[in-house]
Amino acid sequence: LRIIPLSSMIGFTIVVEILRTGLVAKKMNDNADGIFSAWVESDRYIKTTEYTLNTMVRIVQTLCCVQENIADFQLSLLLRAYSTWNNELNDDDQALKKVVDDIFSKADSLK
Repeated sequence: LRIIPLSSMIGFTIVVEILRTGLVAKKMNDNADGIFSAWVESDRYIKTTEYTLNTMVRIVQTLCCVQENIADFQLSLLLRAYSTWNNELNDDDQALKKVVDDIFSKADSLK
């Protein structure tokens, strides 16, 4: 098991995201040459009551809040496990593997 330093993985991730963003921007610019027609609002949006629309908005807001809580919990699992490894088990490569496996098993239990 070869451990890649976290700093090099973060740098690689940033480079990949910059390249991906550039590709998306280029694709959007290529499609901006008047290909898209004007959007016409569907009848279902006009006929839906305001109460129903407000209910749907609240449902989406609640789901977003739940997703943020799950992401925060997963991040706290990661940080707690890293702190434990860094403070107590720093010299043992097998301990790092065990910590990473524990993180993934706990994160899978949230799905």
